[in-house]
Amino acid sequence: MIYDPPLVAAVYCERPNRFTARVRVGEAAVDAHLANPGRMAELLVPGARCYVRHRPDRIGRLQWDACLIRHRGVWVGLQSHLANDLVEEALRRGAVPSLSEYDVDRREVPHGDGRFDFALRHRRRSERLMLLEVKSCTLVEGRRGLFPDAPTTRGARHVREATRFVQAGGEAAILFCVGRPDADTVSPNRETDPDFGSALDGASAAGVRLLAVRCSVSPTRMTVRDEIPVVL
Repeated sequence: MIYDPPLVAAVYCERPNRFTARVRVGEAAVDAHLANPGRMAELLVPGARCYVRHRPDRIGRLQWDACLIRHRGVWVGLQSHLANDLVEEALRRGAVPSLSEYDVDRREVPHGDGRFDFALRHRRRSERLMLLEVKSCTLVEGRRGLFPDAPTTRGARHVREATRFVQAGGEAAILFCVGRPDADTVSPNRETDPDFGSALDGASAAGVRLLAVRCSVSPTRMTVRDEIPVVL
């Protein structure tokens, strides 16, 4: 995924509220939309280098998007909603080996009381449909990606819905998309959200596939690089 229009270099200043990052572009302080509900306390450090994108076509106050931030020598993606686009692109070019036998059938698939990010269809057995839920991960400690970085009842609900679907005879997978290159594994962040960890344990026991990918990230592009293991 190439950033278009190109990103603009900035310096992170503060987070006035959950979805706003105040940054300095040149000599000007601007507020940028922070499209990520996570805490990201380790990333959002005043003075950190970052990249933003100007959106003059947007109506309202936030005409910038906060896209990347520099942390411990790597660029980290801040826009959690891009994970689905990155995963779809990766699936289409075969960059997720564990799902190489599936094609994207559709996105935003209603099921139960909510929806899954994707429905995948088996290439040789078209009657086989897999529901796929994608989770964006930005927290890395000791080369281990951890999800979530804040309690998420919604995340646990998605995992349990996938579990019920598999127990009823279907196929489902949870895929963690790590928006940075410095993770070698992904694990549930049990200290922050024990309920999510418990839900993931139950999903694994029921046969839900637990997968993860990590991304290459630069100020010009972001792309899924390879698959990494999920460690419970």
